[in-house]
Amino acid sequence: MRRVAIDEQATRLLPILVPLGVARATQIVIHDDVLRRPRSVLVRRSKERRDAALEAAFGIGYWKRGKVLAFDFAGRISTLVTTPGTLQLALRIGSVDVFLSGLMTLNIVAQTNVHWRLSGELVCRVAGDGTLTTLFPKGCAFDSHAVIGSPAPTAGGAGRHMLPYNAAPAVGSGFDFTGDQKVNLMAQWSVNNAANSILLHAGHADTYVGG
Repeated sequence: MRRVAIDEQATRLLPILVPLGVARATQIVIHDDVLRRPRSVLVRRSKERRDAALEAAFGIGYWKRGKVLAFDFAGRISTLVTTPGTLQLALRIGSVDVFLSGLMTLNIVAQTNVHWRLSGELVCRVAGDGTLTTLFPKGCAFDSHAVIGSPAPTAGGAGRHMLPYNAAPAVGSGFDFTGDQKVNLMAQWSVNNAANSILLHAGHADTYVGG
């Protein structure tokens, strides 16, 4: 099993689709841009922390049927009262979102700096060039008091969305296994409001050969 640990520096997930943090087979990259800026500026100003880890990637032909990517990320989240909208998380390999959480419904009770956790495994079903390589979600979940219907932290446990949310498990979009591919953790809020924010504190990604 190969483990990749994310740098402990927190990185803010903004209310649009932007990188949260990056992990790949022997490498972690954290995107430093933590301020709310216009959409056109955010992605361009994201940059790699080369002091966080060495450059590496899933090499050519790395994926094969039965290989598993196991992931576990955690941090804190705050949400807008009454109308927080939805939050979607994605694992992206190269330019392809190989796993989407779906548009997760959030708690209508405002949350301030409560825990969140995204975990699960992606099992390679097919490997090939073009868009042939696909990963199937196994036991993926998002846990947080920000989940709709969750009680206050002092009143009960955090809620859980099984992922993909409100949909049957299915393979994600296919990608090319012949390239040198980064893995990015992404997020998208449906409501652009300063009260909606999420921070990544730590996490890891493992790969191993399953069945």
